[in-house]
Amino acid sequence: NSDLPVLDLRPALLAAKRTSRVYAKTDSHWNEWGARVVAGEIHEYLSAAMAKGGRVAHPAPGVRTGRTRPGGNLAMMLTLENSFFREERVKVLSGMSFRALRAELPPLRLAPTVTVEATRNGSAPFANAVMFHDSFGRRLKPYLSELFARIVYVRDWGFHFAGQVIEKERPAIVLDEIAEHFLYNLEFVNDLPKKNGI
Repeated sequence: NSDLPVLDLRPALLAAKRTSRVYAKTDSHWNEWGARVVAGEIHEYLSAAMAKGGRVAHPAPGVRTGRTRPGGNLAMMLTLENSFFREERVKVLSGMSFRALRAELPPLRLAPTVTVEATRNGSAPFANAVMFHDSFGRRLKPYLSELFARIVYVRDWGFHFAGQVIEKERPAIVLDEIAEHFLYNLEFVNDLPKKNGI
């Protein structure tokens, strides 16, 4: 019953699948090509939502398969990641020049289960953002860092919503990426600092 906007990535991923695999064969995560498609969808959605113009023109990347490496989490469950179920790497040849640089982290003490990263980009089209994510966010970071003047990435293995990061950063945009199979972990607790006892 929330009015928060949800970006359904399935149509874009299914369409991109005609060009190349968007998920790893031996892993539940999207590969580099899948992450590139998802980042493009986020870019396009925000451009429309924030009146930054019409449809975003994305350069058409090439996709190259590379050498194999140990299989991913599905292969690891079978303990066959080094033998039977190895993974062929998918490399995106996008022609993009990445300009984002590491930035200083918000001065906060967070739980040991939380990892925080931050980047800055003076030529980015959007203002500051905070992104909460699970392991799917890892491959998105290089692309999303190109979209925001500053973005703070928060990953919490306990799946808490670190409201104090939003309070400190005051972002224009908050993104929350979570795989559907993790939704049962969520606890919607308001952990923003209390004001006037409320």
